[in-house]
Parts: sequence; structure tokens; C-alpha cells
Amino acid sequence: MVQGLRPLFVCCLVKRPAVQTLHKIPPRVQPHRWLRVGSFLVCFAAVTLLATAFGTRLYSGSLSSTLLTLVLIALCIAIGLHVRFLLLARREQRETATVLDATEREYKSVFDSTLDGILILDNEGVCIEANPAALTLFRTAYENLVGQPIEKFFTGVGDFKDAWNRFLDRKSEHRETQVLRGDGGTIFVEYTAKANYLPGRHVAVMRDVTRRKQAEEALRESEERFQEMAGNIEEIFWTLDVKDRRVLYVNRAY
Repeated sequence: MVQGLRPLFVCCLVKRPAVQTLHKIPPRVQPHRWLRVGSFLVCFAAVTLLATAFGTRLYSGSLSSTLLTLVLIALCIAIGLHVRFLLLARREQRETATVLDATEREYKSVFDSTLDGILILDNEGVCIEANPAALTLFRTAYENLVGQPIEKFFTGVGDFKDAWNRFLDRKSEHRETQVLRGDGGTIFVEYTAKANYLPGRHVAVMRDVTRRKQAEEALRESEERFQEMAGNIEEIFWTLDVKDRRVLYVNRAY
């Protein structure tokens, strides 16, 4: 007898490298010496003006003119230094905004283009964002998924609230479950979920494994039929490995 080939299903968890952006946020403008000098000059000018205002003797003579000249020079230098600092800070803000915008576009491109369904959930299990692959997986429109509690779609977890609380406590989860599609059909999905990737935000990445589950079920049924047939026939029945002649199976009649 020729032994039937049994498919071997191996589930491999592949660690995906994190998406590394090519854009770096520029460092903040650090206060330089000239900024501290400008602040010192402003303080010096303020103290000098106060001293001049309360010291009536300083209003006459060459000393008052010299002090006022120094105060004006100090104020002009301080104003120039502070204006320079403000211009640098404004340029840094524009550069940071440009980098953040580019990073947001990269994230959006990955989010929209990935083949796995991605759901963003809040603390109550309400879907607040879904990518196009998730809409295809659930066979529903964007407005019918986003803003809805995910409990409406998960049918294979028993008490959803208890399962959700356990997930929040464990912080992560990887398993298979059954979900309800928008057209009324059900499928099996394999998902990986991560809690609090941002405060109050949770992400679930899922894929359709219905075909694999159906193949596993068909293999199980085939194995049961084989065992029933081999165990009830009166003829001697066995299987051998062709290469090393090792006995793989003998029936009860043997």
C-alpha cells in the first residue's frame, strides 16, 4: 500500500524589523553664551535704569550721560541677540514640522499598504482606526467598523469583557479566534495584539487563516476515515517507509 502523504503545518513567528524612518528630528536649540550674555545685558540695563531713577544726583554731569549711553548700547545688543535666538528657534520649528510631516506620511503609507489587517482600539475596545486590509478582512465599510465596539465582530472568545480585561492585564496576546464579517459570514483569524503602545491606545494585527483551518479539519477527517477503514478490514494492512523499510503502520488484522 502506498502511504498517504500528510501535510505538515508549521507556524513560524517572524520578528519583523521595526520600520526605521530616514528622517531625524533636529535637536533643540540650546541656549548659547550669546543668549546668556544678552540676558545679562538686559539685567544690567534694568538695574542701571533703576539706580538712575532713584539716584537724583546721577541726573547731572557726565556720569549720567555715560551711564545712559551704556544702557542704550546694552539694550541694543541684548535685543539683537534675542532676535537672533528667536529666528533660530523659528527655523528649528519649521524643520521639526517638516520632519514630523514626512514621518507621518511614511507611517500612513505603511499603515495603508500592509497586507495584514490593523485595528487601533481605545480602552473600551472601540475601534478608532482601521487600515484598508482590515476593511477587506471584515468585508465592511469604514464607517461600519470605525467607531464600533470590536465585540460586535468577535464571536469565538466567550465573555468578551473578561477576555478584554485579561488582555489589558497581560499587555500582549497572540492567538486564533473566529470573527463575524459584515456580510454575515464567519472566518478564523490569527492575531497579535499589543496593549498601550500609546497611553490608552491598543493595536491588533490580524490575518485570515480560514483556509489553513479548513485544511487541518480536512486532514483530521481523512485521518479518521483512514483509521476506521484500516481498523475494520479483515485483510492484513501495513505501510512501510520506502527508503529504509521502516514499518510506519500496521492494522489490527496484522
